[in-house]
Order: sequence, then C-alpha cells, then structure tokens
Amino acid sequence: DGDGIPDYLDDDDDGDGIPDNLDEDDNGDGIPDWMEGKIDLTVDSDGDGIPDYLDDDDDNDGIPDIYDDDDDGDGIPDSEQDTDGDGIPDYLDNDDDNDGIPDSEDDDDDGDGIPDHLEGIDLLKDTDGDGIPDYLDDDIDGDGIPNDLDTDDGEDDDEQGRCTKESCKQEPLWEPEIPKEEYDIGHMIYNYFFPPAEPEKPEKKTRS
Repeated sequence: DGDGIPDYLDDDDDGDGIPDNLDEDDNGDGIPDWMEGKIDLTVDSDGDGIPDYLDDDDDNDGIPDIYDDDDDGDGIPDSEQDTDGDGIPDYLDNDDDNDGIPDSEDDDDDGDGIPDHLEGIDLLKDTDGDGIPDYLDDDIDGDGIPNDLDTDDGEDDDEQGRCTKESCKQEPLWEPEIPKEEYDIGHMIYNYFFPPAEPEKPEKKTRS
C-alpha cells in the first residue's frame, strides 16, 4: 500500500482498513489469499480472455462448470482431477485444494468458491417460477404448503400436502342417511341406541 511499512511488518498490507488476519485478499489484487500461489492464474482453457478461476464455463461448451463432468475440456473426467496438483487425484486426496483443512471439515473442498452443499445443484431451477431458485425456496411448487409438510419433498404434486392435526379436521364430503328402525327391545335412531323403558310392576295384592 505504499505506507512505508514493509508488508511483513504491516497489519494491513493493502491499506483497505481490514486487518490482514481478517482480510480475504491481503494485497488487494482481487485474488483471494487461499488461491495465491496455489493455482496457475493465467490458465484460460477456452481462450475467451477470462482466466479459469473467474470463468463459470472453463471449456466454453455451454455447460456451467458446476454441472460439467469435464470443466476444463481437457478430456480428463473431473473424477480424475487433481485440484491442488499434488499428484494425488481428488477422489483419493483428503485435502483437494491443499488449504490445510481436511475435506471432511472443509465447506468448499475444491476451493472454487461454491460451497460443497451447492455443488451439482441446478442453482437456476425455479419450479414455480416465483423468482426464487428452488434451493432457497421454502415452497418449491408454490402450492401454499411448505416443503417440510409437502408430499414428495415439495415437488409438483397437485397440491396434495401432508395435513396436520388441525388441517385434517375437515367436514365430511357427505353423510350417510341411516333409516330409523324400531325394535321391541328398544329402538335405534341414527346411530344412537335407547334401551326400552322398564315395564311397570303390578301392585302386590294383600290377603284380607
């Protein structure tokens, strides 16, 4: 930053007001620190003038890298890629991006800036067309039933959601007509049974 303090003694190398220990880009060159010196920033696989680390489609095949089985178009399937160039293919490497954080604890194993839980997801898919991509939408099919209560995890299901105790309390669509029937032992009115009245007992006659 030209402040007269050599970088190795400067707490804020680029003078942006963010201390280096909190700054993701200490020297202010636009390249995140985790990427500095770890990848070849000049590589431009498709020759479109955008280096791969900034290019969403490295091989310019029309398929975004997050969905492409061969992001850089080098003919090597991504499953055989070696992100950090340490000679160990990613599928065998415990730290794909060599950032010192084991993949099991790393939120971004390959260091591409896309969190692992979003890798391979169609980030543009918007099932109900409400402008909110599915991965952020609490009601994917727009039927008014939240995904966590919706059958089939919120997929388009013609508004058939799982009901709660309250929502299931609905009036029946029809009620059967039960005829009135009478019996000697009592009578039945709809579904209620009434026992017969006790007969009157004759009075006891006394001898005179």
